[in-house]
Amino acid sequence: MSDNTAIPSWADERSFSAHLFALDGAQKIPVSHLSQFYAPLGSTGALQQGTTDDGWLRLNHAQTAITLRFHYHSQTLNRLNFMLSLDSDRNRKLGISRNGYLGLYKYSNIDDFWKVEPLAWSEDTLHCRIRDHQGQQVKVLASSPHHLTVSKGNILEFLVVRTS
Repeated sequence: MSDNTAIPSWADERSFSAHLFALDGAQKIPVSHLSQFYAPLGSTGALQQGTTDDGWLRLNHAQTAITLRFHYHSQTLNRLNFMLSLDSDRNRKLGISRNGYLGLYKYSNIDDFWKVEPLAWSEDTLHCRIRDHQGQQVKVLASSPHHLTVSKGNILEFLVVRTS
């Protein structure tokens, strides 16, 4: 990846869709809104694995990365500001709970943008930090299920991989 922080044409005052990964050194960890569970199946009681969409963002090695729609809002000297939503259901917007957790909200009025701080670009990727509209950096809780928050946890850097 280039150390170039000049904004490429695909992100400059444009909207796009992208997968979101957290970075742990060179390792990419998928950010997901899905969680796995195990439940008894029928009369045998054998466990069956399932997946549920609870809308809370978390790091999850077992899932594919969430695809978000980055809808361009504005920019400042070192930040690109986007409204973020689930690409497959753009009515589900990324917001923050009263406790600081990041989640997808369908029936709430989400008016706050997200600040993306570019660290490096390549043709289709962006290495960055993400902050809420007040400048609080997105973090991850150390304990499983590793939810994303803006209130407590370990600071993260992200890799945004453009899909369109």
